[in-house]
Amino acid sequence: MTDAEVMGQLAPIINSEGVPDPTELQPLANAWVDPSVVFEGTAAARVSRVLSAASFVLPPPAATITATRPSAPIVQRSVSARDTTFEQLALITGQRDSRITLAVADTAMDFRHPLLAGNAWGGQDGASGWDFIRNRALTNDPNAHHGNGSAVLAAQGTDRIRVMGMTVMEQNLRSYDPLFASIDYAVRNGARVINMSLTMQAPEYADRMREVLARYPEVLFVMAAGNQNTNLMGDTARRMGADLQAPNLMVVGAANDQGGIWRTGGSGSNTGVPWVTVAARGVDIRTAKSLAAARQGTPSAPASGTSVAAPQVANLAAKCMMLSPRLTAADVSRVIVETSDLRPEWVGMNRASGTINETRAMTVSAVIGMVASGYGIDQALDMVGTNGAERARIRASVVALMNLRAR
Repeated sequence: MTDAEVMGQLAPIINSEGVPDPTELQPLANAWVDPSVVFEGTAAARVSRVLSAASFVLPPPAATITATRPSAPIVQRSVSARDTTFEQLALITGQRDSRITLAVADTAMDFRHPLLAGNAWGGQDGASGWDFIRNRALTNDPNAHHGNGSAVLAAQGTDRIRVMGMTVMEQNLRSYDPLFASIDYAVRNGARVINMSLTMQAPEYADRMREVLARYPEVLFVMAAGNQNTNLMGDTARRMGADLQAPNLMVVGAANDQGGIWRTGGSGSNTGVPWVTVAARGVDIRTAKSLAAARQGTPSAPASGTSVAAPQVANLAAKCMMLSPRLTAADVSRVIVETSDLRPEWVGMNRASGTINETRAMTVSAVIGMVASGYGIDQALDMVGTNGAERARIRASVVALMNLRAR
């Protein structure tokens, strides 16, 4: 079964909003568990994404999956470079003055770091955040490392993302109380996205997070999938606190530079549907080191894992929200999943069946925002400058997402 054949089955059952009727998807669900079926290229990834969106609970595929071409590599971006695509789309959509607050719950961070200059939140009395371990305003720490890395990746490409630093972790700290206190603080002070480069690790923490997600549906929470190289499904997921699901939660896996699942030695990205939402590059990501290292001439260094994949998704989500302010947290999650690159390696391993496509996600968000303001879809597509096969792909995604609240 090719991707074109899958789309041929979907075409007659897609309604006016681009959403397939779940009752008519059973033939595809049957094909998923039929070992005699062969999915070619991205066909399995598309079937997985469609069935997951329709709330089918999918076991690992019984059908054979064959790749007809190698996955396109994921280009490493410079954390110090301006995101010209975002800036151009912000200008076209009239959102060039948009600002957003993105909270980073992590270890200590130091906003004097050259890669963080200009992105500090500056909220209450000019504070850049709060230390929830010591219950005091966030103080600069020249030895901050992990927190600096998350903050830089969450803010990369623009000075319009204001990072609210929240210290909730340090070595040997086992309590999650600082994390949950920080979430209330972040929401109270206007954060629309919260990045957490950590995992729940136990059922009791997952239960508390489930309550938080329901309490703040307007906030998008982005969490790392973890680096235990484990497929988190069923009892394993429950035991590790990885059975969370919510429209405003995105759990991020780490991809290698070819877009496959990042694995190295005994560690690697955790996977599993429905726990993991999408993947981003998580290998050899150049990100901030400590301020002390920067002062010695080494402002950045490569890092790998889901901790560096998650803030890239938080960064993308914040940009999508600025380009289309009416998008809700759940809407943005759907946009990022819908616009992701389908990759056979991720079938059954995350809900998107692939890796983020930042340009496509931002473009689709921009077009949705323009349509919400009264433009026609094709008029908006002309203005953002899409053409060829990518224009068709973006248009299809916009149509599929037109039941969002931005309409």
